[in-house]
Amino acid sequence: MDSFFESGVKLKGTLRVKGVVHMDGEFVGEVFSSNHFIVGKNGNVHGNITAHNLTNMGTIRGNIFSENKVTLMAGCRLKGDISSYHLVIDEGSNFEGLSKKISPPENVMEPEGVSDKASMVIEPKQKSPSGNNKVQNKSLKFKAALVGLGLLAVGLGGNWLLTPNNDVEALVKQGYQSIEESRVAEAEAIFKKALSMSRSNPQVYAGLGEVYFSKNRYNEALNQFQRSVDLNPSNSEYRIKLAKTLTAKGRYKEARLSYKTALEMDPTNFRAFYDLGLLHEKQGDLKLALENLHMAVKLNPNFYKSYEALSQVYAGQKKFPQAVEKLKTAVRIKKDDPNLHVALANLLAQNGQETESIEEFNKIAAKFPDNNQAQMRLGDWHYQKGNVDESLKFYESSLALEPRDTKVLVRLGKIYSDLNRTEDSLVAYQKAVKLQAKDPEIFYQLGKMLADQEQWDQAMDEMEKEDNESNGLIQDNPGDTSTEV
Repeated sequence: MDSFFESGVKLKGTLRVKGVVHMDGEFVGEVFSSNHFIVGKNGNVHGNITAHNLTNMGTIRGNIFSENKVTLMAGCRLKGDISSYHLVIDEGSNFEGLSKKISPPENVMEPEGVSDKASMVIEPKQKSPSGNNKVQNKSLKFKAALVGLGLLAVGLGGNWLLTPNNDVEALVKQGYQSIEESRVAEAEAIFKKALSMSRSNPQVYAGLGEVYFSKNRYNEALNQFQRSVDLNPSNSEYRIKLAKTLTAKGRYKEARLSYKTALEMDPTNFRAFYDLGLLHEKQGDLKLALENLHMAVKLNPNFYKSYEALSQVYAGQKKFPQAVEKLKTAVRIKKDDPNLHVALANLLAQNGQETESIEEFNKIAAKFPDNNQAQMRLGDWHYQKGNVDESLKFYESSLALEPRDTKVLVRLGKIYSDLNRTEDSLVAYQKAVKLQAKDPEIFYQLGKMLADQEQWDQAMDEMEKEDNESNGLIQDNPGDTSTEV
């Protein structure tokens, strides 16, 4: 938004503007806007409006010609006819008139036939009967500034033009690029700089909202997204981001309403259906979750996350064949995601398809050798089948990927013991103890290992440590030998 007319401002004449303009005051006359003209909740326009996009949250008495979109928000009033390519009428809006669909806009330009001369007459607000001039004086002060702008416009040829700040737009673009590249701190600094230059650009607030959301600072993110919606209420993407933040805060009812409004504005937005499906799943309404996720698939068959989410819902219902089918589709779309392959392998195992599951894990180990979960899973499977040598190979690969994984170290200790590699077994258990000094099971395994080797003194020490740990007697600070009774 490039200009804001606050409540209490009264204008009369012909208004010709560029940029996004929010009218929360009163205007009588004709409006010509080559961008987005917003009538706020307190706004009252009596006259015809020509714009590229128009959003009405207040009252309009006059005809509307919009090259692109007209949005009538809940609680607004419009008495007049609408000519527009796209019309969105929110539940609770009041519309008296006719609507006509026109051809889609080819470009953003001012309508023909607009006079080069634009006049603006500002009528002072009359003193209220109560004699309270506090609001009146503030309004007159603001209107005096507008008079100056009007005179300046006449001196420049009679055109009053509001143009976006190119520097701010460049910063916005740079900020979103930083977010895409996961340079969040840099993005935050860029958006804050943009905010210091313009506090009326909804993209700046939305960008800051994304930064705070990525940091799990949901209260701050919510404030930023709400501000972006207030500045540009007809932007469905801002409402979706607002809904996601409300969901993260557990405010599900408000989130659903925000998604609903976004879908009324843009019923082809597959992401809104996807997010709404996840919200219904979170609330346990699996029927609505499936309906919304299937709609997301229908609108965008190449969005793999919708299939992944469907698979999770079906798995939760124990419908494993359907779950496997959907996840296989997700894998076909997103072949380079090892997590999807792992999820499919685990799901095949849940469905009793053990052979297919192991085949999938083998594919993962070959295609994604850095995937630790696949190495561990294959190590477990071979150990259970008695293939100790094969199990060892996969567990050693797993340890190379995660040298501090105590579960892998303990399992290696057991495998080395089975293979009579006593020293290697002892080293593995001792490393596990150092990493997880509070796990009594590790002390037990190490003590048992030492006992098998007839190292009785050491074995007793480890067993005592295991008993102490089980009873909660091991001190966090080894230098503190005091005992509290």
